[in-house]
Amino acid sequence: MSRPELPIYFDSTMNSALHACPRKFYWNFILNKVPLGESIHLVAGSAYAAALHAARTAQFSGSSRLTTDELLEACLPEFLKAWGDFIAPEGHAKSKHNMLYALEQYFERYHPSDDVIQPLSLTSGKPATEFSFAIPLPIKHPSGEPFLYCGRFDMLGTYADRVTVLDDKTTGYFVQNWEKMWLMRGQFLGYVWACQQLGYKTNDCLVRGCAIQKTQIKFLDCPITYPQHLITRWYKELLASITSLVWHYENDDWPYDFADACSSYGGCPYMDLCVVGDADKFMNNYQDRTWSPIQLEA
Repeated sequence: MSRPELPIYFDSTMNSALHACPRKFYWNFILNKVPLGESIHLVAGSAYAAALHAARTAQFSGSSRLTTDELLEACLPEFLKAWGDFIAPEGHAKSKHNMLYALEQYFERYHPSDDVIQPLSLTSGKPATEFSFAIPLPIKHPSGEPFLYCGRFDMLGTYADRVTVLDDKTTGYFVQNWEKMWLMRGQFLGYVWACQQLGYKTNDCLVRGCAIQKTQIKFLDCPITYPQHLITRWYKELLASITSLVWHYENDDWPYDFADACSSYGGCPYMDLCVVGDADKFMNNYQDRTWSPIQLEA
């Protein structure tokens, strides 16, 4: 059996998995295995993100202000494409109908033309209603090429006269001090770092939450300014993570966590592979899917 390839790209999702459990990283990003079926949270979040991008693109590609109904009409094809033939669990708050209602409420509250954050213009002249990047790092992949730190976020814009990263998040509810969840979030530190590497003068991120519930939709904006020393600290840890990843790969050594990573968030989806003596016998419970670090998610 040929040795699986080590991805040359790396992002915040991969970094979180590697920190949580190298064995989980191996199952997910080296063997490219995911459980059979779809996650309601991933499907709904991806459809939501695709729809927001389509609506913003429609608004900023024309000269007239679109109504809420026109924004919904513009984003519906991309929403349905991302949703696919997925059937949400009966009674789930993130049903197709309720996600569309959340989009309607979003446009009523944050109409693209009136939003407190407005997109920057890219060098192409297009508005930065989505932003993706791939930044070479000073660590060599086994192929001899540099690793690439990659990502995608929802908008690069101006907020309170400052260049700011916007990222939309869906959730079931806002826990107490929800805004503090993002103060050390590597995902957003990485976005700001990447923008700095591309010449944008920013330390700012606006995390916009949408709590999707059966009877109501709630929103919460969390502006964050990341101090430069924290960005520098994050970058140092990023390089250490990739250095450890290369070691794990070259030594074919992917240790198990045997701790919180096994039970967090309802249990690790790879638990069945980790507790048995021969994981190959259980691979029929998993499907092949290669992670894309710039795919839509929310």
